[in-house]
Amino acid sequence: MQKTISYALLFMILTISCTNPFSARESEPPSENEGTYITPVEPQLVLVNLEASYNEKIITNYMQCLDTLFAYRYDFLQFQGPDSGWGYNSEISLTDKIFAAFRSSSESISLSLSLAPIESLPDLEDDTTATIHREYELISISDIDIAMPDTTFYRGTASFELIETGVNLWRLRRWTDNHASPNDTAWSDFKNGYR
Repeated sequence: MQKTISYALLFMILTISCTNPFSARESEPPSENEGTYITPVEPQLVLVNLEASYNEKIITNYMQCLDTLFAYRYDFLQFQGPDSGWGYNSEISLTDKIFAAFRSSSESISLSLSLAPIESLPDLEDDTTATIHREYELISISDIDIAMPDTTFYRGTASFELIETGVNLWRLRRWTDNHASPNDTAWSDFKNGYR
């Protein structure tokens, strides 16, 4: 008798506490990548994603462009830096710092990147590696002084060495930055300004 009452109470508690104990819960909305990101099934798509992540300042999309053995190298700096390049962790930390600076002051500063193929240096691609050369222009604009906005152009060429991962996706393994001329500032000068 005691067991029957216990089972009856348990049954009543369950039926009172849920409207339908056998129904499935509501599904959560699908999570989507923020901004522009194309699955990099070709090496050129990595550069499309890199350009978009810089223009949109989205670090998670930028991180997806890089291989964990990534290395950044440059030819020289206008103002001497501590080294001639760095690896994956430093690149992510540095780029996150850059993106945060430009996102926090969206009203007064902006950053824009464009990459263009170099006709004399065609893309080289085999089954699992690729080398792509691009001319670039990175423009930093500060409108803090509206009467005299400060616009800085960073120009040069970049050589990107990419690898295909085991899941048929491409990642950037090595990036070498070169100044357009000895008197121009390049992407590496811009990056080193945030180190």
